[in-house]
Parts: sequence; structure tokens; C-alpha cells
Amino acid sequence: MPFFRFHIVLSRPAQLWTASIVFTLLGPLIACVVPAAIPGVAEDPVGGFALRALGWTLFGLGLLVLAPMLATLWVRARQPAREAVWQWWINFIGGLAGALAFAIPAALMFPVFLVAYWRRPNVLFPEGAAAANNLWLAALFSVLGCAVLVAIWFLARRKLREDPRRGP
Repeated sequence: MPFFRFHIVLSRPAQLWTASIVFTLLGPLIACVVPAAIPGVAEDPVGGFALRALGWTLFGLGLLVLAPMLATLWVRARQPAREAVWQWWINFIGGLAGALAFAIPAALMFPVFLVAYWRRPNVLFPEGAAAANNLWLAALFSVLGCAVLVAIWFLARRKLREDPRRGP
């Protein structure tokens, strides 16, 4: 038993249904209701954008898993022997999309902040702001995002070798 797990395996159908429905319902709530409910966030362009981006990302991830789970009902009725393989692929693609939803924006953080720094003053770098802290933090996120992308590459390759269609 490993001391620290990097992922949670959603192997049972009820867990996949639950995760997809929660993400699909929680996403629009975060994107539309939370910015209006917290004072000052609606006026803050960066904070409002971040909450809306997070909400719509969760909504998209939820739909990415929910749509194939709805198709599972058809698979279960027509080809019950393929249901386990179908759910394995849903779990694999949903997990991969979730990890990439963090890794890609994180990897692009430093280039975006660097361009914004060159074109200051703007929303990210107002006049007189301490830019060095923002750039170091963006560089840290970019390094972390690139490391996660490399880890995703190796983990996805290993998981693909466990494809249930291949057999033992």
C-alpha cells in the first residue's frame, strides 16, 4: 500500500455517476452564482475571470464524463460484456482531462505573465505594482505544470498498458 496516492480510482459506476453529476452541477454554480454572491469579485476582472474559468472547466469535465455514462445505459442493455471496458475508458479519459485541465494552464502561466509584464500597466501589472513576485510565482506554476505534463505522459502510457481489452 503506497504511503501517498496521486489519484483516486473511480472504478465503480456509482462513483463515476456521482462525480460527473456533482461537477456538472457545481460548475455553473461556481461560474454564475459565486462571483455575484461574494462582494467585490464581480468588479475584480482577474478574480471574476478566475472563478468563471474554474466553474466552466468543472462543468466541461462533468459533461465529459456524464455523456459517456449516459451512453453506458445503452451499452449495458445491448452489450453487457463491454460495460466494464467502457467504464474503464470513461475513467481514463475523465482523469486525463482533469489532470490536463490543471497542467496546461499552469504550464502557460509564465509566458502569459511575461507578455503582460512587457505590456504593463494592465490588469495583471497595475502601475507601481511589485512585478517580481508575480513573475516568480508564474515561473513556479509553469515549472510545476510542465512537471505534471511529463508525469501525465508516463502515467497515461502505463495505464494504457492495463487496457482491459488487451487481457492478461
